Amino acid sequence: MVDDRALYLAQRVSALRDLLREKKLEGYLLSDLSDIFYVTDFKADGYQALIGLKESWLLLPHLLYDHAKAKTSGYHYLKGRFLPLFKKLIQRAKLKRVGFDPDQLPYSLGMELRKLGLIPKGGLVTTLRAIKDPMELARLRKANHLAAMGIQFIKKRLKPGKREKAVSADLMRFFSLKGDGIAFDLIVAAGPHSAHPHHITSNYRMKSGDAVICDIGAVVEGYRSDLTRTFALGKVSPSFRRVYHVVEKAQQEGIRRLKPGVTAGSVDVAARRVIKKAGFGRFFIHGTGHGVGIDIHERPRLGSGVKDEIKAGMVVTVEPGVYLPGKFGVRIEDTLLVTPTGSEILTL
Repeated sequence: MVDDRALYLAQRVSALRDLLREKKLEGYLLSDLSDIFYVTDFKADGYQALIGLKESWLLLPHLLYDHAKAKTSGYHYLKGRFLPLFKKLIQRAKLKRVGFDPDQLPYSLGMELRKLGLIPKGGLVTTLRAIKDPMELARLRKANHLAAMGIQFIKKRLKPGKREKAVSADLMRFFSLKGDGIAFDLIVAAGPHSAHPHHITSNYRMKSGDAVICDIGAVVEGYRSDLTRTFALGKVSPSFRRVYHVVEKAQQEGIRRLKPGVTAGSVDVAARRVIKKAGFGRFFIHGTGHGVGIDIHERPRLGSGVKDEIKAGMVVTVEPGVYLPGKFGVRIEDTLLVTPTGSEILTL
């Protein structure tokens, strides 16, 4: 029986090697934890991977060596201090044109690699990661389903007198028990705090009449989910009701626009147009969405003027919002898979 995990990992390395040939490179150094996880399925801080055209190596500290060998396959394994190890490796393997992503390294290390003759070439792996393979999609479906379960869990805890931090702590425990923890610092923003898109969850006690934004996500097998709902405690004010319906319609228009062949920026335009027409344009102060996968923010970015083409297999959020300072905010967010004909909501 074919090991599907090994097959998908081999396909990812093969796709990266195709990019290396296209860029006329003999190898590529991976230092970003998420990029390395993408080709190894082994997540641990402090090691690097070198992908060559025919062979690949993991450069490991002593404390990770045995664990990495047990959890990965298809690599040569070297242990020791990274820079001396890497220098010997490229000399022994006679690799002359090796690329690296300068944005993923401390400046000093990047300069050392340049002295060795390495070639700055950013974004190769992040480009591949934008299109999810079936193994990734299976994990993303689980993570996003868990986020949807988390919303049902959290709704029961949103009551006057309850502190934001208490609700967040309950959900953190829920995600740790049901999955592999939280995808990012959860946001529970009540009352005037809901007007801050990235509010830092506090000890604020919720009150009757408060709007509450819950921006939540879980991790399952290394993949993340992202889901936002806005609730009202007690009687709903006419102004809240109006803003909520505007944001809801904006999200629907963004989702309707999301399909292969359009630009990422056009999805933002579709959602933003609704909010602007309703008179709240200056209160929509962030982009409409972003890619999600191993990281919570990946390519593509659904923002103003972004020319990236939307393609089948991408997983993105659509999350318009309106934030009225000192009053309340409303954000509605789902994570969606781009299909050949449109999109599918995963946060169900």
